[in-house]
Amino acid sequence: MVVRPSWARRSAPSCHLAIHQASNALRKTATKVPAGTNICFDFIARYRDGVEATPIWRGLTPVPLPPTLAHPAHAIIFLQLSLSGEAVLLRLAICPGSFDPVTLGHLDIIERAARICEKVIVVVFTNPQKTPLFDASERMEMLREATSHIPNIAIDSSIGLLSEYASARGADVIVKGLRAISDFEVEFQMARMNKKLAPAIETVFMMTANEYSYLSSSIVKEVARFGGCVRQLVPEAVAARLREKFGQTGQATRSTGSNPEQS
Repeated sequence: MVVRPSWARRSAPSCHLAIHQASNALRKTATKVPAGTNICFDFIARYRDGVEATPIWRGLTPVPLPPTLAHPAHAIIFLQLSLSGEAVLLRLAICPGSFDPVTLGHLDIIERAARICEKVIVVVFTNPQKTPLFDASERMEMLREATSHIPNIAIDSSIGLLSEYASARGADVIVKGLRAISDFEVEFQMARMNKKLAPAIETVFMMTANEYSYLSSSIVKEVARFGGCVRQLVPEAVAARLREKFGQTGQATRSTGSNPEQS
């Protein structure tokens, strides 16, 4: 899969010199990308009348220098590069949320973001419209436990604007998960505002895996509050903390079996 395309234009009076210059550019590029990265390249001739020929040399590094090729001297030679394999497109991503608590749906998005970003900061934000079950320090601790297997993850918290936090960190993107159309309507509005406040930062939406499309922290808390099993909804460490919070209440709810019509 092509990860990052780039163009390096090399023009010269002769085709041979142009190819030589482009080959040097290829060598320099190969020394700047991460180890294990594949560099696919095309030498393309584009005539001065704008007509583009088919690639005259194509390969995958490491390769020897292209041989001298018979091509019109008035052609302009382009070197088209694309990086693939282990190349990293995004340097730093912010994955924000309240994470009260973190669910397997959250973890799915975090893991996928970590695969395409050099570093991901998962940030616990305080939502003034919600009364959290767990305080910020507890949520951060649960996130650290849930993401301990991901080497390029950091956990943090903030009470300010997401755009200001991302700008201060020098982030490339903000990563959000989408479950349904209703999510998109809210997230679209927030993404446009963040773009207004921090134009250099993009928002990337990831579709939640099918098995987690119904899952939310609110649903998890509701199930746990009434003594339901949440093992397949959250990491085990989170399930244990929920049992500590709701264990007695859940057992009492099941034992009384109150009829809602009588309340």
